Amino acid sequence: MLVTVCACTYRRPQGLRALLDGLARQTFGTSGAPRLALVIADNEGSAEAERTCAAFQSASAMALRYVHEPRRGIPYARNACLDAVPPESDFFAMIDDDEVPEPEWLDELLRAQAASNADVVQGAVAPRFPEAAPAWMREGQFFGWPNQRLVEDPPALVDGQLLSSAATNNVLVRCAAVRKLELRFDTRVGLRGWDDALFFRALARGGARIVYAARARVLEIVPPERATLRYLLRVEYRQGQKKLPIKLLFHEPPAGAGERARLRAKTALRGVAALASGVWWIARSVLAGARRPRRFAIGVLRLANGTGMLASVFGARYEHYR
Repeated sequence: MLVTVCACTYRRPQGLRALLDGLARQTFGTSGAPRLALVIADNEGSAEAERTCAAFQSASAMALRYVHEPRRGIPYARNACLDAVPPESDFFAMIDDDEVPEPEWLDELLRAQAASNADVVQGAVAPRFPEAAPAWMREGQFFGWPNQRLVEDPPALVDGQLLSSAATNNVLVRCAAVRKLELRFDTRVGLRGWDDALFFRALARGGARIVYAARARVLEIVPPERATLRYLLRVEYRQGQKKLPIKLLFHEPPAGAGERARLRAKTALRGVAALASGVWWIARSVLAGARRPRRFAIGVLRLANGTGMLASVFGARYEHYR
């Protein structure tokens, strides 16, 4: 069995080194190690990233292919990864360049796949915060995966649980399922940053089974500039803004003028409801005083989510990765 591990990188040389070091430390249980190949798609064309990959290749038995994708935008880089996966690969895994896999990461993804015969296995992402990160941020699911920023006490996912979608931050995918549907990451998304949501929803719609592997963990290194409420507001605004275009893209048959108007009206109502719930959560936090700063954060993020939905109704496009 051949598994190809793919990662896109952009201006994160230290993160890329940490990722490759983590991949070099992978261990496997009694079932034995699969054959491994690595693909790094560089969306910058950095000489330092290319040197880092060359140094890894010279010190490792794993084949590594470095690809420079000059068209800016993560869908292009992800498609460059797909193009570089060897045709004999049984599975490909995807991970981010700001993450470090635990030693059993890939073994646990493969274990979950073998136990469920799933086409897609989504692993867990645990954030590692800088020392200055506030307590409310550490206590909530504002980063990592699953991330449930808008809920105070979200239910925990169960190992092996069926999912409706997945993300490229920690995932194993059966190559045959992608080839059967001739799937690509949608470059129309550009710098908005939710092409992976489209990709995995299309896989699920095509009959692929997606399961959760709780023990397949990677660590997400959260830099100080992201460990802020301001950054989370941007993320949640994007989450709200993507809902309407995803519904329009997946509508079967393609939505006519009347149906598009109905979907816009429905999204507008959901946006207003999100704004109202945000105000309610903020009021609850004020009544609780300094004891519930997390509630205040949830309220403000709900406002951002609702604002994003309303903005999408009027055709706004937010490019999160500009």
